[in-house]
Amino acid sequence: MDVRPLRQAMEDAPPQGVFPGGVLLAARGGRVLARIPAGRTRYDALGEAVTAETRYDLASLTKILSTTVLVMIGVDRKRFSLDDRLKDLWPGPVPADRERVTLARLLGHASGLPAWRPCYETLERIPEAERRAVAARLILEEPLESRPGTRAVYSDLNFILLGLILETAGGKRQDTLFDESVAGPLGLERTGYRPLEIRDNGPAAGIAPTEVVERRGGLVHGRVHDDNAWALGGVAGHAGLFGTVDEVWRIFNALRAAFQGRPGNHIVSPETVRLFWKPSCLAPESTWALGFDTPSRTGSSAGSAFSRSSVGHLGYTGCSLWYDPDRDLTAILLTNRVHPTATNEAIRLFRPRIHDLVAR
Repeated sequence: MDVRPLRQAMEDAPPQGVFPGGVLLAARGGRVLARIPAGRTRYDALGEAVTAETRYDLASLTKILSTTVLVMIGVDRKRFSLDDRLKDLWPGPVPADRERVTLARLLGHASGLPAWRPCYETLERIPEAERRAVAARLILEEPLESRPGTRAVYSDLNFILLGLILETAGGKRQDTLFDESVAGPLGLERTGYRPLEIRDNGPAAGIAPTEVVERRGGLVHGRVHDDNAWALGGVAGHAGLFGTVDEVWRIFNALRAAFQGRPGNHIVSPETVRLFWKPSCLAPESTWALGFDTPSRTGSSAGSAFSRSSVGHLGYTGCSLWYDPDRDLTAILLTNRVHPTATNEAIRLFRPRIHDLVAR
């Protein structure tokens, strides 16, 4: 792998306004070939130089690194089956039109639920202790946009509900489940929910800020960017995880090693990883495996060189992870492209270009 064009692309991105700063990690097999920090945590004079230890709001990478991994572990331990129906997974009432919603259909975005709803508008008006139960009720009562299994629509609501299902089954909040089943076994020290509580390094030390949001008091720094996750106390199935590039790699490498049948700290069995990474066929023309996306035929953020067998995910804040099992090639990009405003979408062109360079 030629690291020079990767470094040049990363160093060019901040002055071009793609993002204030970021970190790229590229690995082949279990070996890291490039680890490239670039830029600063913000554009103004208060920005710190980005390092490999800078923590980023991982946004929807939470879906694969926390929620999907926790479901995988539950499947391994026979606590869940992918065919389990929502009415058996949730202890409260479930509308009849959700009879065909299964654990697999939630993971593969084939439940029929809409992409998003502003649950926070309701949740912020009630005591925090009541919000998780109310969030579940809002989602369970949300009208379906299609019959389960007939259409794939990428939906935060699927993963908010999955997180609440995990919490109900495990009897603990998802941040505790993640710490016990993922962070602890893998020795993670700087990756988790509610990062201001991970270590007492001063206010938001070493954390890249995200957007300036007036309704949240200005700059969002050290607190989750996603409003629905914020209303749930910063801990949710769809967003809330913060982490460093090396610890994101450590989580993913545990899955990769299991998939490839390599030695390692397998927090999930090889059989389960392979099952989750297969194309799901849960809805017509879907690109989704179980929890993980696969490249679309045209215009994929994975670029043109990653194979159709690849799996990965994006995060709204500017993060992404793609893995090509045919080449055993991983690319992890962490940025805060939403700083100072989420209207900056220059990363849409940057992502496929950097992935093509990684795959050279």
